[in-house]
Amino acid sequence: MEWLLFELQGTLELDGDVASKLLGHYAWRNDGHVSLIIGHQLLDGKLVDMERPLIVVETNRDSLAQPSKSATSLVVKGVIRRKVVFKSRPKPIVASS
Repeated sequence: MEWLLFELQGTLELDGDVASKLLGHYAWRNDGHVSLIIGHQLLDGKLVDMERPLIVVETNRDSLAQPSKSATSLVVKGVIRRKVVFKSRPKPIVASS
């Protein structure tokens, strides 16, 4: 399984817990670009290699190691080697009537 990073320019404003929210819908195009729809906006991006990879880790706290101390371990979940970069401003999606 490959992990990807989505790099957006600007700010996303979401209410409440973002872990349970859907960011948007994306589609890979034949020319190597990526389209991302967030709400009523369309973003165009492209897949690029990262200069330095990132590691995705999960922190686990083990309170059973010693009663007075808790041990922390890091579990590597994945490595991100490529990212999708969205440099241009979003285009509004307007429904025709």
